[in-house]
Parts: sequence; C-alpha cells; structure tokens
Amino acid sequence: MHGGQWYQAIYEGGFRREGWVDLSSSISPYGPGPRARRLWPGLIDQLDRYPDPEYHGLTAAIGTHFGLDPDSVVVTAGATEGIDLIYRALKPRQVAVVIPAFAEYAERARALGIAVSTVTSPQRLGAGPGILVLANPINPTGQVWPRAEMRKWREVAHRQGWRWVVDEAFLEFLPDWRERSMMATAATADDLIVLQSLTKFYGLAALRLGFVVAAASLRPSLRRLQVPWQVSWAAAQMGAAALADQPYFAETRRRLIADRATLASQLESRARIIYPAAANFLLVQPQGISVPRLVEGLKGEGVLVRDARSFAGLSQPTVRIAVKRARDHERLLSAWDAVVTRCR
Repeated sequence: MHGGQWYQAIYEGGFRREGWVDLSSSISPYGPGPRARRLWPGLIDQLDRYPDPEYHGLTAAIGTHFGLDPDSVVVTAGATEGIDLIYRALKPRQVAVVIPAFAEYAERARALGIAVSTVTSPQRLGAGPGILVLANPINPTGQVWPRAEMRKWREVAHRQGWRWVVDEAFLEFLPDWRERSMMATAATADDLIVLQSLTKFYGLAALRLGFVVAAASLRPSLRRLQVPWQVSWAAAQMGAAALADQPYFAETRRRLIADRATLASQLESRARIIYPAAANFLLVQPQGISVPRLVEGLKGEGVLVRDARSFAGLSQPTVRIAVKRARDHERLLSAWDAVVTRCR
C-alpha cells in the first residue's frame, strides 16, 4: 500500500471529507511555484492539444536545470512508469532490491514474472546478471547514502554483473543534491540508470510526471515501449514552468529543512525517531501506543500517516510522517495526544 490513500479512507468510511490532513504522502506542501500557478488557468484553453510526442519543452527545461543533454532524458508518467519501462526493456532474469525500499520496485518485477531478492549491503550482493535497485535517499527511512558507500555499491554491482538503477525521487530535498546526483554519469554509462520524479519536490503528484536518465544504448528501447502521449500536455507544461522557478524552490528547500527539524523536536516526547532523515519525512516508532491503534486513531481525527510495517527490511513497527506546514504538524500533534489519551 502506498501513501496518499486519502480517497480510500473516505470511501471505506471513518475519514472526514473536509479538513483532513495527509501526512502519509511525502509531497512538498508549498506547491509548484508562481510560474506554474500563473500558467495553470490558461491551460484550460489548451486541452484540445495533443502533447508534443518528443516533449521538447519539458526535456529542455530538465536539461537546463539538471545539467543534462535533453536527449538523455526519457519523460515518464511518474517514476513508477520508469521502473516498469526499465524492467520491460532490459528483461532481467532477476531484480535485487536494496531494503528498506519502496514496494513498487519488487511489485513491478513480480508482475512481469521476474525473480526478486533483497539485499542490505554491497557485501551481500550475489552474482548477476540482473538489475540492482537502490533509492537515495532511502524511502522510508529518509537516510542519504554516504558517497563512499555509493561508490562501493557501483563497484560491486559492476563486478558481479548487475546493472544499477538509482532512484533519486527525493534527492532534491537535500541542499547538496547536485553533488550527490548520479544523473550526469547515467547519461553516458551503460551500467547505471537514474530514476527521477517531478511530483514530490515540485508538488505535482496529481499530474504524474518523472523521467529516466540513461545511456544512448538503452534510450531507444525505453521509448519504443511507451504508449504515445503518455504524459499529458498540461503535465508537461506545468513541469517545465516549475523547473524554471528555482529561486522559489531554493526557499522551499530551506523551509522544509527547518520544518523537519521542528517536527522532529515536537515528536521527541511522543515517539522515537529511528533515523536522522535527510528527506522530507520522518520514520518514527510511537511510544505508549501501538502502530495500528495510532494510525487508525489518527485517521478518525482526520489525519493520515503512513503505516510503515509493510516496508521490507524494517525490524520494528513504525510510521512514516511527511514534513508539511506548521499548521499541519499542529493538527498531527493535537490528534496524536487525543488518540493516546483515549487509549489509556
């Protein structure tokens, strides 16, 4: 189960239709920025257009911001489509997932009949060939991999015959993301592919927008497998506008880092923070109440958090809480205290 399941909570009952707070999905609460906001109303008059099948405007904006040749970019309907395309293009015999991890890496592989294994360190990686999938930062812990450890993963993967896929969906929340990103390397290296999302940091989750960075040897196979116009005209236009608003997003990053520190401090008396997070979410172990009772109790108060027990590789029952605005955190803390009081 993914975060952001507000609609399911409403349809199943027990969740308010108005005034709810979603802290289960790690999307920036500050939105896509002023350029995209100004653009949005005018898009209603452009909905009779098919998208540019090559997405020239969007790939140019991606290239400018990320320092890439636009041709090295394959636009996707979110990073999830990128995962599926990579598996179908490469047809691996096996996929190894570095855990803890987003469930979709394994689920898409199994849906395609690919064997899946899990691994926790480079030293435990078995023999390839296959695809090794790793997220940086890690979802759900929020940890960022040290540079030396990333180099080790790549060395071992190459030596053991694995092609390495790195998911950087949450990397732009870090102030030093440019130094940590592997996109420039992936544009020319046959053994490395990078997944990126434009939905999380840029607040565009409803539009489903991401991309894959891959070497020239792989890109034609990825594009051949895509259905025509898989990303809408509106999504492509909004993505390009958001990418052009970097001063706004520099401020967004600064605010979210401060918001995360404040939320961590506020949670200290209520939960144990499992890892020092670098992304825009916290993984915590509630104190004095079980995870199921807390999650369901908060839902009754109109607050969604992510039950993290479904993530493979976590040894303790935890919840993942997205970093949002101060008022959202206040709702969480008030609801949390009310639930704990009722459960005593």
